[in-house]
Amino acid sequence: MKRLFLVAVFFFSIQNHGFCASDFRGKIINTTGPVPKRVVCLMPNIAEIVEQLGKAETLVGITEYTRLKHAPTRPPKTLGPYNQLSAEVIATLKPDLILANVDGNDRALVLQLEKLNLNVTTIDTSSLASIVKSFELIALVLKAPNAPALKKFKNTLSRFSKVTHAHPQKVFLQVGWDPIVSISKSTFIHELVELAGGTNIFATSKIKYPRPNAEEVISANPDVILICNLSKDGIEAERSLMFWKQFKKMSAVRNDRIFIISGDLLTKPTLTLGVGLEKLQETIL
Repeated sequence: MKRLFLVAVFFFSIQNHGFCASDFRGKIINTTGPVPKRVVCLMPNIAEIVEQLGKAETLVGITEYTRLKHAPTRPPKTLGPYNQLSAEVIATLKPDLILANVDGNDRALVLQLEKLNLNVTTIDTSSLASIVKSFELIALVLKAPNAPALKKFKNTLSRFSKVTHAHPQKVFLQVGWDPIVSISKSTFIHELVELAGGTNIFATSKIKYPRPNAEEVISANPDVILICNLSKDGIEAERSLMFWKQFKKMSAVRNDRIFIISGDLLTKPTLTLGVGLEKLQETIL
């Protein structure tokens, strides 16, 4: 199985006598500036990364569905859904740093924010390599490059990337129910499956998140079925579990290898992806 080289490299240059790095639009970031004290995050996962890096107290603005483990002393303002944000409202928070995602936030919004002379740094979470670089970039601009959570995440990836699996297991990973939704090789989740010792049965799909019918899954005869629980009550995941269990000729059913796994650990690109990778290995191997 092709191994992944998961080392993110920043291209540094000298500008104004300081070390600089670039974000995912190629914007030069001066890393010698002051520590940001008022941070706005335009995606839920970005705010969660900020908290995981130990910088939750800098948050002044977050989006809906952000799940912080510990409420900051000064609770940040919820700005609404990530795809319905107002540049003017964000500006009222007087942020000294705005973190956005090129793969999720509206480019027009980012440009509008910069026209208001606001400091925007962009990340990208479309692949595992870009996720690693994004985590490092956020840590860099927040002046937290040695945060324990970041070190732990990178160590986990490094450990897994050095392992070769002689007999990878065929995996069906379900990220949606009614309709059934899986993943292709165009997703970072697919990369996690491979690192954990699995072969994604829908890797070659031309659609990023394919919607196979039950017959296609049964025909592929996966060794392992992994169902991501994406809801608080877990009802859909339980329904999926019971549905697949009726197809007793499938290897995964015959060998009792159908599992429910927390969707946040696999589908949300935060520093807990390392935990998700470990959970994947536990269930796949």
